[in-house]
Amino acid sequence: MRVSILSCGPSLDLFEGDADSLLIGVNSAIEAHPCDIWCFMDPNVFGDSTPDEPWPWGIFTHEPLEDHYDELDPETNMLVTRLFDETKFATAKGCRWWYREDMDFRGFPEGVEDVWRRFTVGAALMLAYMLGATEIRCYGCDMEGEKDWQGCEGRRETDRNEMRWMLELEMWDLIVGWLGQRGVTVERVV
Repeated sequence: MRVSILSCGPSLDLFEGDADSLLIGVNSAIEAHPCDIWCFMDPNVFGDSTPDEPWPWGIFTHEPLEDHYDELDPETNMLVTRLFDETKFATAKGCRWWYREDMDFRGFPEGVEDVWRRFTVGAALMLAYMLGATEIRCYGCDMEGEKDWQGCEGRRETDRNEMRWMLELEMWDLIVGWLGQRGVTVERVV
């Protein structure tokens, strides 16, 4: 089975559609193309992004969402509780949900069992594997630069900088190597 992962880097523009792929949208990339599954690890993404129509049939995140999320206000540096949009929250409740405890990857190299959880694209790769992918194409996985597919810079200093890309590439190499040992090919289209 082929899976296309749509991530948030500028090369997301290279994705021209793939009717034969299961589509997993990472974070705000879900706004660029309709996807089958929305993958996000940070609940703020659910509050800030709205999937393109039609809605995905599946959602993968860390844990079940409540009707609110906590966010650091950049102006006051205080934690603020924000409510999710009621309609969006109700729509999402009808989706198939997966959480990190649903993932069981026996055989992952010792000491790095949780490395795939560090960045959402890692979680998307592992979800694709769990769902039976044999071929994965990743668009928008640039892992460089300060701007995303919309031309916006990250909300926080840690979002899009050299240190983040170094850590994400380290995670990428580890996961892609592990998947390769299991017969899964992964291609970054950039």
